[in-house]
Amino acid sequence: MPPELGSIFKAAVVKSMMYWCAEFLKENDHDVEGGHLRIHTMHAFAKFQFLVDKNGPFFPPEEKTQVVSIARKGLILYQKLTSNDRKRVDGRCTYKITPKFHSFFELSFYIDETSRNPRYEHCYQDEDLMKQIGSIASRTHPLTMEKVTLGRYRALLQLFTFAPDLEPDE
Repeated sequence: MPPELGSIFKAAVVKSMMYWCAEFLKENDHDVEGGHLRIHTMHAFAKFQFLVDKNGPFFPPEEKTQVVSIARKGLILYQKLTSNDRKRVDGRCTYKITPKFHSFFELSFYIDETSRNPRYEHCYQDEDLMKQIGSIASRTHPLTMEKVTLGRYRALLQLFTFAPDLEPDE
């Protein structure tokens, strides 16, 4: 399983895939070389996401400590996977250190200093909005796409203003 996903996956999709990956590795990777390291790495990232999802705009002090700790643990474990990967003799490198990991490391300092939950500042909601707009636009004629898409999106917003218990995917 390659840990790096192509740009065709949106943040909202990757977030839910993380939980699936953690469970899949827990069930299937015990007897594979390096499996325990992969299991613990994915669990750390999924646990971080879980803690972010279950908390409000600011972390309570005890939660903040746990969030920062689990984020850094996940990064250290991933760095170990990367280090082991570079020792391979077949030339296949599966694990790469990317700028996103540096950004994630900096995010752990931001959380530690401010107790702010990144869920309230991150792009998940924007990504989901783009999915909704794309879905509406894909069902319109190219010549009227802008006008019809905006009209249908406005109607969708009004529908959920009057029926807040419904979900857009229902």
